[in-house]
Amino acid sequence: MTENSENTEPKINPIRSGSKSLGFMFVFMGIVILALFYAVFESFTYQNLTSEEHIVDLKENDDLEKRVYSALRLGELADTTAIPQLLSSLRNEPDKYVRGRCAEALGKMGTRSTIPALLEIVETDSTSLVKVYAIWAIGNLQAETAIEPLSKYLGSEDSFVRLNVIQSLGEIGSPNGLEILQNYKTKNALEDSVLEVSISKLTNKN
Repeated sequence: MTENSENTEPKINPIRSGSKSLGFMFVFMGIVILALFYAVFESFTYQNLTSEEHIVDLKENDDLEKRVYSALRLGELADTTAIPQLLSSLRNEPDKYVRGRCAEALGKMGTRSTIPALLEIVETDSTSLVKVYAIWAIGNLQAETAIEPLSKYLGSEDSFVRLNVIQSLGEIGSPNGLEILQNYKTKNALEDSVLEVSISKLTNKN
């Protein structure tokens, strides 16, 4: 082989090379568009499930995201036939995000008979996240009978729990709650701010 032939670069047809690149690009874009279409279609389909279908998914679906979404949708639909399954999942579901959304959903149902179960969760659940959702739900249900049992958690070592109890007592809107909050000694500046808002809300109501 001559010296010139060793140093000669192979000739590349720019048109053919460019065509291959464009071909790969179009294939890739097609895959992306198809994936997006499927995701949108699945989301739309899942959003339009009935309460009964969401109840089944909350109970049986192995997909964590779908169980979370079913709990969320059941709260939005406010179908009280879902309460037994929401209570069951609140107590037995291993994932904290699902349990939290179940508590939230119960707070949107307007059924105050679930308050004892929600108070039980505040007492027994191992995570701040679920406790906070349950406290929010109790406040949203606005039952005066919950004021005394809820107020004891102002002594919690968990700052998130205390903050949400302050907010929920403000939401319940009772003179009893106002008195409790006026006598509460805050632990930090954030509690000062939240307490001020809750007391103002209660003062305006009463």
